[in-house]
Amino acid sequence: MKKVILVFLVALVLASCATVNYAPVNGAFYTEIKGPFGVTGEPGGSKIGEAKCTTYLGMWATGDCSLEAAMTQGGITKITHVDFVGKSVLGVVASFTLVAHGD
Repeated sequence: MKKVILVFLVALVLASCATVNYAPVNGAFYTEIKGPFGVTGEPGGSKIGEAKCTTYLGMWATGDCSLEAAMTQGGITKITHVDFVGKSVLGVVASFTLVAHGD
């Protein structure tokens, strides 16, 4: 049992912390940023769809943060632009949300 705990602790120490990959900056304790992810050059868009992925300790990740998932969630058929929201708390939990705008 001690070996299993030791292996787990070593893996935990060697694993990367949960961070926001697209962030131009990352805070050690807390990060919450928003920014443009892609632009088609068309302003506006009456609909918004979001798709989210979350990671824990940088070891487990779950979710569907694809553009297709965001379009489906918002009922969007034509994209005008795409933004993102990144959050990280103490490097324990981090999330990435893709925000699609369009009609």
